[in-house]
Amino acid sequence: MCAVFKYQYDSSVKFDCPSCKAKKRFVKYRDMTESDPTKCWVEFPYGYCDRIESCGHNFKIDATTDIQNKVISDPTLIKYFNLKPPETVIAEQSIDVDFYRDIKFNEHLIENLEEKYQKPVINGAYNDILRVSDDTFTYKNTFLRGLAKLFGKKAVKWVYDEYKIMTFLDGGIVYPYFDYNDKLINGKIMFYDENTLKRIKTGDKSRINWLHNCSYKGEIQNKIIRLDEYPYSLTFFGYDSRVDNYRDIGLVEAEKTAIILSIIFPKIKWLATGSMQNIQRYKFYGLNLKNIILMPDLGFHVQKDISIKDYWYYKIKHYTDYHIDDSTCHNIDYIPSWFSEKEIENANNSGSDPADFILDFRRNDPEKFKNYIKELREKIKKAISYE
Repeated sequence: MCAVFKYQYDSSVKFDCPSCKAKKRFVKYRDMTESDPTKCWVEFPYGYCDRIESCGHNFKIDATTDIQNKVISDPTLIKYFNLKPPETVIAEQSIDVDFYRDIKFNEHLIENLEEKYQKPVINGAYNDILRVSDDTFTYKNTFLRGLAKLFGKKAVKWVYDEYKIMTFLDGGIVYPYFDYNDKLINGKIMFYDENTLKRIKTGDKSRINWLHNCSYKGEIQNKIIRLDEYPYSLTFFGYDSRVDNYRDIGLVEAEKTAIILSIIFPKIKWLATGSMQNIQRYKFYGLNLKNIILMPDLGFHVQKDISIKDYWYYKIKHYTDYHIDDSTCHNIDYIPSWFSEKEIENANNSGSDPADFILDFRRNDPEKFKNYIKELREKIKKAISYE
């Protein structure tokens, strides 16, 4: 059995941050020996705020604090790990996942499907039903519909196939994560406004969720899909065996950004970390002999007292210098060259990323969009001699 400490972070439940007052951003320590959910949480100041670039509160339990952490030697004392999530019944009837794999390549049959086959599978996620005819182009997925409005249906269908995009209940997008053998191991669930492509941050659809946190009952190969069937050891979003076919790899934070950049620069394989800190060394082992283009979100890492851009560069450069054979990393300054100092300051304060500039210019100023893409292409080409 792996060592289990008495106090461990549990990010599955988030609280309001006492430092910056942000809603549902504070991660507390959980007492692993306490099963009562009203008594298991260690109170402030212990814990951290996930608004790393703006708040930065991070108070760890260690040998210098009043509360001492220790390894639990007796497995019977571990209460939290033995708890089972409550069962949630969503779909009383479903169909085998293989059915969707079959119809995915037979789109001419899709329009004749009965409504009962539009039921969610695999924890509420299913391959989106794509309807294609002379005058019809419809995704249930609101994010894909929004992409189609901006970039056209051919580009979106390519994205759909390239990243194996899935759909959740009520039109949410599931960003699938695969292991090194191309097996689905998890999926990140998010909801977007179709017209702005901004994440919905109010109401029931505001919370980011994962397939491994959902428990749905349905007739899926006569079993119930539960949490332990989805290991949480993730690769980068977009990583699969086809990475070997690319010389140049683009790495960004948000899955949405990777998808949008893949439409603009399809010869580069765009991957996403999912968050600023998800750049662990093991995730780079499959990127030998690659040019790695780094384009993290703008902003400042308060805890490290360094910009996020530099934090990524120096950490990943260490990986590529000492742990990966002949790979190189390149930081790309993607802020538009015509921005004023005030605009640059605002972009940094808001944590903008390339997709923010692309979407804004695409909607509001076609000439700026054209110039920005040209400028970004030249910067990438200069960095990696890309043609």
